[in-house]
Amino acid sequence: MKSYLKTTAGVILSATMATASYGATVNVGELQGFTGPLESMIGPMSGGANLAVTEANASGAYLQGTINVVQGDSVCIDPAVAIAQAEKMVNDDNVMAIMGPNCSGNTGAVITNVLVPNGIVSISPSATSPALTTLEDGGWFFRTAPSDARQGPVIASIAIARGQTDMAVTHSNSDYGKGLADAFVTAYEAMGGTVTVMAGHDDDKADYSADVAALSAGGSATLAVLGY
Repeated sequence: MKSYLKTTAGVILSATMATASYGATVNVGELQGFTGPLESMIGPMSGGANLAVTEANASGAYLQGTINVVQGDSVCIDPAVAIAQAEKMVNDDNVMAIMGPNCSGNTGAVITNVLVPNGIVSISPSATSPALTTLEDGGWFFRTAPSDARQGPVIASIAIARGQTDMAVTHSNSDYGKGLADAFVTAYEAMGGTVTVMAGHDDDKADYSADVAALSAGGSATLAVLGY
C-alpha cells in the first residue's frame, strides 16, 4: 500500500510539471482518512506520499520550485466531509491535484462534486470499487490499486483451491464492501462454490452476535468477511 501511494504521488507530481510556473510553489492535496476505519493504515500511506514529495523537492529538478502538501481528513466513510475537504483544497488552498481519497464511496462523491466541476486531477491509491471504473469522471480520476472486479475473483480462486466449497459471506455496508462481495460471490459461484448466506454488516458495532447467528444459520463452517 505504501508503494502504491508513493507511485501515486510521483505520477501526480509529474503531471503538475506541465502546468506549474517555473520556480513556483505548487500545492498538492493529500485527502486521506486520517480518522475513521482506515486510520491505522494511513500513517504508512501518508509517509509514502510525503517521501515522494521530499525526494522531488530535494532533487531540485522540479522546475527549481517547491511542492507543498496540503492535508485533509476525509474520515473515509462520510462523503459530505470528503467533499467539504476537497472543496477547501480547491477553493482556498488552490491545489493543482489531489492524492486520494482512499475509500470508494468518498472517492465517487469527490469525483462527481469536486474533480469534474473544477477540472482537478486525482489519483487514489486504494479506492477499488468496480463502480469507479464506469463513473463519469471526465478523465480527471485515476487509481493505482486494481479494481475489486479483479480482486474478487482472485479471492474466490484461493478459496476454491483450499477446498472451501461452501461459505457464508458478510460485507461492510459500504461501496467498497458491497462491490468486493459482489465480485467475489459471482466468481466463487461460477467456480462451483456455494454461498449459504450473504449479508451486510455495520462497522464498529458493540455486539455482532446476532449477525454471527444469522450467518451460521446457513450451515457453512466457513465465513468470508469482506470489509474494513
